[in-house]
Amino acid sequence: MTIRNYWIFLAATVVFTLIATIVRAEPELLNQKQLEALFGGDLSFAVQGSRTKLRFKFRPDGRWFVKTRSDRKATGNWRIDGRKICRDQTETQGNWEGLKKPSVCFGIWRDGDSLAFGKSRTPVILANASDMKRIDTVETATQRQQQAERASIEAQKREIERQRLALEKERLAEEARLENLRRDLERQKIEQAKQQQALAAQAAAEPRVAPAIPAIEFGAYHAVVIGINDYKSLPKLQTALADARAVAQTLEAAYGFTVHLLENPSRADILDIFDQLRETLVETDNLLIYYAGHGWLDQQSGRGYWLPVGARNDRRSRWLSNGDLTDALKAMFAKHVMVVADSCYSGTLTRSISPATRTPDYVSRVTAKRARVVLSSGGLEPVVDSGGGKHSVFAAQFLKALRENRDILDGTRLFDHIRRNVVLNADQTPQYSDIRHAGHEGGDFLFVQRR
Repeated sequence: MTIRNYWIFLAATVVFTLIATIVRAEPELLNQKQLEALFGGDLSFAVQGSRTKLRFKFRPDGRWFVKTRSDRKATGNWRIDGRKICRDQTETQGNWEGLKKPSVCFGIWRDGDSLAFGKSRTPVILANASDMKRIDTVETATQRQQQAERASIEAQKREIERQRLALEKERLAEEARLENLRRDLERQKIEQAKQQQALAAQAAAEPRVAPAIPAIEFGAYHAVVIGINDYKSLPKLQTALADARAVAQTLEAAYGFTVHLLENPSRADILDIFDQLRETLVETDNLLIYYAGHGWLDQQSGRGYWLPVGARNDRRSRWLSNGDLTDALKAMFAKHVMVVADSCYSGTLTRSISPATRTPDYVSRVTAKRARVVLSSGGLEPVVDSGGGKHSVFAAQFLKALRENRDILDGTRLFDHIRRNVVLNADQTPQYSDIRHAGHEGGDFLFVQRR
């Protein structure tokens, strides 16, 4: 039972207590049996009229008498007619307008320990207060109902109290359980901290052994990292620049890349850096091209495009096509080239997903062959510019894989690390394959950890 239900029952207890407090008998017209009991013996009472105070006396033999302070008198016979007392006046003494009616019937009302006379509910003052006890000997339907209601209210109060106590007991038990759980978790936390300290001390005492990296000449590593947020004619992006800067920093610090970082470049800026690298790269070099920005698919031609900062959606002269990129890659002397494209419709660069077969000599084998591969954030679909905190969902997983690597990470394993987490967190499916018509010979791009 929740704490909320506990307070609901407490509120119900208060409500029923208030009901029991305010329940009170309404004024009740005496019935025939009560009238017979009340008038069954000598009955004397006073009634304060509008002008004078009357003193009545009713005898069990059917006679009644009345007089005023001025000694005016009347007498006659009385009878009970249903829930009323009827008096017939037979004689009077004195000039008394109030006794001119020869016959009058009236009811008597009870309100607690008081009686009232007639429709005007004029208070009746009994000469002998003990005469009220005669009425109490007759149980009325109203009294039975009131007693039943009181008994029901008392039963409800007892049930509510029982439930309140049960809830209180359950609440205390739940608090005790939670406290025990908190203590267990605290103990586990302390134990885990001790174990971590012990493992850290053990690790500090042991000599560090660097991961075994094959004695292979991997060549120099270069990167062109492009990030575009501030489009002039297209919607601005949020994370592309932050993604590019983080990728550039990771490649430099962890893998020893020489990085050319292009922030919000034009089409000419991108082609210029490609031409520069074409002139400087040699056969043993490696080149990574990372692009974060808008992408576009021409449905009629099936050609994909990167959209530099000055691109307009109605002019292709400022776009960079897949053909432009393929031509630049084919002309470069670098042995291994990887394009990482985090843009919409970036899958137009790939043939299809083609996982490589890994053997013990895989690293040596792919190092010797030319590679022109692309890792795209999606297929022929839009991709999201968020979802990874300060980065896109794809960039966040790309950086995570690079930062967790401790030896050699090839493109195929990199793709395996990224694909599942991206699919789980966004409506896009990364792809990895060779680039069409760019001179791929079956090699793979290798990230060699330098720290």
